[in-house]
Amino acid sequence: MSAFQGIPPAWAPSFPDLVGSSRGRHPIELLAELTGDRSAVAQRLAREASVIPVRQSPMPQGDGLALPHPLDSEWRFNADTAHGLVMRTIEATKPGDTILLLGVPTVVLAAAETDADRSFVVACEENIIGVGLMARIACDPRFQDPVAANCAAAIVDPPWYPKMFAGLLGQAAAACRVGGTLFIGAPPLGVRPTSEVERHEALATAADIGLALVIESPEKLVYRTPAFEQAAMEAAGLRLQLPTWRHGDLLVFRKDRSGRSPALPPAPPAFELTLNGIRLRLLAGPTTASKLITPIAKDEVFPSVSTRAPGRAGANLWTSGNRAFRCPPAATLTALQLLAAENDLWPKRLGPMGKESVDSTSIDPIHLIPELARIAARDHAHMAALVGVSSWNQAANDARFLNGSAATFRQTLLGVAA
Repeated sequence: MSAFQGIPPAWAPSFPDLVGSSRGRHPIELLAELTGDRSAVAQRLAREASVIPVRQSPMPQGDGLALPHPLDSEWRFNADTAHGLVMRTIEATKPGDTILLLGVPTVVLAAAETDADRSFVVACEENIIGVGLMARIACDPRFQDPVAANCAAAIVDPPWYPKMFAGLLGQAAAACRVGGTLFIGAPPLGVRPTSEVERHEALATAADIGLALVIESPEKLVYRTPAFEQAAMEAAGLRLQLPTWRHGDLLVFRKDRSGRSPALPPAPPAFELTLNGIRLRLLAGPTTASKLITPIAKDEVFPSVSTRAPGRAGANLWTSGNRAFRCPPAATLTALQLLAAENDLWPKRLGPMGKESVDSTSIDPIHLIPELARIAARDHAHMAALVGVSSWNQAANDARFLNGSAATFRQTLLGVAA
């Protein structure tokens, strides 16, 4: 009997077909099971997944945007899904109505391409992706309303983790008026063993905040595979390109009443440097006694995108190519800021509040600067080979503290009051 846990391999003529029949199970997990199955069919499929294609096709990541980052859990809808969602919200609203776009970069781009007589409120993080989106819609008067209130509809794609999902669902519900329609992306029921329980809890949360489920469409949404996930699959031995393997369920809610919204979990303070669309993000912890930047996985790229993966929590420096490192955070912060200054991204070494934000230079940060530059260069070359040099905005450059100020970062780093 086959040891395979999902669809029997004999039913799948190819590895992509097997992935498409797996109800959301990750290709890395499927490949691991195939590798452990000694049947001829399983071994054939495993070989197919493991062989580098003769010709790599470009894998678009998002027009005019920097690469998505693994710590954001950012999977972007493909063009057809993004345009389809925009059209559904237009059909559900009237001219002059306001539509909330929350956590959906490619939907923002799709909305900008329409001539719909609607106003759009874009809610996104204050990072390089938010900067890119704001630049794209800056001259469109339909996007000028910054207030997320009294919206007639919303399109939201929360990360597929219960607390984040509930928090963003509540945020969208609070922004919509009674009678409004919410289009929510949700994980398919086969994505992990706890999915059915999590769906039940999500629907219970929705009811508590005044939302009634109107439509539940399994695997209606199609996502582009982000570069960091393709890199993780390659590191796990899966070299076949899977540009749109991930599908999500579409949940459509109607707001019947106002209710109390659950709070979003706090995001960790971080510093992010973007060079040519490649993003290096430093977390304030965990600390380490080492003075070196050390990869936590072989060949630097972490072979998983799951936040539950063993060993993942040991990294405090991540790239948009899923490279993960353990480093001394204080010295690395100084080195990143000096590297930003060298690229005219951190003028006069001042933080967002105009205060001195670079620690006193020492031999440690100075030695880390060229290593960080090499990491960014390796990531750039790898992404160009993996998803295509034209698949992201290489003109995107930025340096900023995320989820708080420099003082917040230092307070977390040092454990003292800012």
